[in-house]
Amino acid sequence: MNIFSDNRGNRGFSIIEMILVIVVFGIIATSAMFLIAQTGNWIMVRNRQADVGNAEYAMLRAIKEIQASRGTTMVLGASSLQFTNTSGSNVALSLSNGNFTLNGDLLLQNVTGLAFDYLDQNGSVTGTASQVRVVRISIATNGRTTVGLRSAALVVN
Repeated sequence: MNIFSDNRGNRGFSIIEMILVIVVFGIIATSAMFLIAQTGNWIMVRNRQADVGNAEYAMLRAIKEIQASRGTTMVLGASSLQFTNTSGSNVALSLSNGNFTLNGDLLLQNVTGLAFDYLDQNGSVTGTASQVRVVRISIATNGRTTVGLRSAALVVN
């Protein structure tokens, strides 16, 4: 038995086969990295949409309550507002421990800023409840993403 004989059945891989395997693995790795990056972007967009939706809901709910207020019963605050609505119920909008609440019920969490500005019929800032015609609301949150909204509600006196 010659130990130096050419044993063709046990040759191993050729250089071309090795290059092909490396190229295929490279394509798979590149595709995987692209898919992972796109999935991360998709998750970020979905989180942003959810945060904006939650903030918009809180804003619209506050505006609805303010529009149903009796302006002469308002107790004005920089980050809180209390009043009696047209059905005679007391309503309180406030910021407490990062939570925007309506009568103690949670509207929005992770709130970093809530501001109420009170404007008279000329658009000037006023501190007199009977002169308030517009309440401007600003909300800033910092949950999964940062959201800032500003809107206004007309008050019927």
